[in-house]
Amino acid sequence: MNFQKLFQILLAKHIKMGYLRDIRIKEILGNLPLERLLTEDQLKRFILADSPVLFYYKDKKNIRTVSAPHMISMMTSMMELDSSDNVLILGSKGGIIEATISQAVEKVTIVEQHDEVASITEEAFIKLGIKNLWVQRQNPLFGLPKNGPYSKILITGAIPFIPYSLIDQLSINGILVAPLIMNHPNFQNIFQIIKQTKNLEIVNFGGVIFGPLYFTELPEINKNKDITIQKIINLIKDERKTPVLEKKEFFKEFSILPKIECHNLIFTETNEIYQNIALFKMEKEELVKECELQMSLFNPDSSPIQISFELFSPSTGEKQKINGILLKPQIPFLLKFNLKIPLKVGNFKVHFVCISLKRFRLAHTRAVFHVLKNKQLDEFEVSIEFNM
Repeated sequence: MNFQKLFQILLAKHIKMGYLRDIRIKEILGNLPLERLLTEDQLKRFILADSPVLFYYKDKKNIRTVSAPHMISMMTSMMELDSSDNVLILGSKGGIIEATISQAVEKVTIVEQHDEVASITEEAFIKLGIKNLWVQRQNPLFGLPKNGPYSKILITGAIPFIPYSLIDQLSINGILVAPLIMNHPNFQNIFQIIKQTKNLEIVNFGGVIFGPLYFTELPEINKNKDITIQKIINLIKDERKTPVLEKKEFFKEFSILPKIECHNLIFTETNEIYQNIALFKMEKEELVKECELQMSLFNPDSSPIQISFELFSPSTGEKQKINGILLKPQIPFLLKFNLKIPLKVGNFKVHFVCISLKRFRLAHTRAVFHVLKNKQLDEFEVSIEFNM
């Protein structure tokens, strides 16, 4: 059985499904001699079932796996790797994702506290023919400041919070990817955190199941700065002014900029109902008379998804609903809603609810608001992240 050819076919499917967005990673990963690391049975599970495989087992509480191929594709895509990157990997995953990243960027630092796991990982590098990688044996939650700042940080095990000391080791516009434990150890979501000059941009890429990150002690907890799930929820609710608006001449003549807040999605336990809210804040009377909302829904999966979509204004009771929308694979679907409600000084909220029996994968939705004033039409864009 030609496992390498089958693996390359699998990676091509990942691109079609939206998991993998970097052709360089496809080439590097697809050409790794995996047969040097994995047995035939492991290769069958890893490639044919697209599943994780064990590389270390001591007892039920001491288990390590090589991440499933689709998760390797997803994590490397979320990192948005560049050839000049300085990457910090916290926790070992057996050598495959580490080796892949090392061939795509300038510098990689790996931190693993478990000595046996670190040794197995270094042996894997030798088997793969990679000589410039080694593992720092220390607590991964402390990072490794002396090799920073890092443009990308990958945390490979589930953690309850992100110490702010790791954010400090991230450069401006740098990206940290981590699976965070929600309200139960087996209920986790994987987040992409982008460090900006004055704030953090946080994107939720949906539910995952990772083993816990191995560490023997927690860093000193900073309640004001450490990133917890509750703080992420609060950050999502914080008001954000869309920078795109500042480029629009239409609003300059009024000397004000409307503020638009797009909350991230509110998840339910069943992952079947999703809600998004756009909050308009106006500072002058009757600036906007009419609004047309366009939402482009995209299904990156290889099979169709059927959804229902609803728009609702809690302040006026106006409701519009479309049932039975069929999202074909790889084809954007444009939804249009007309809002015939004057926006006066104050707030105006619109709720977007999407009901689907199947989750989207890495789906993004862009909303285009058309603003009408004195028969002059202008538009501005607001990105809304849908992770369903």
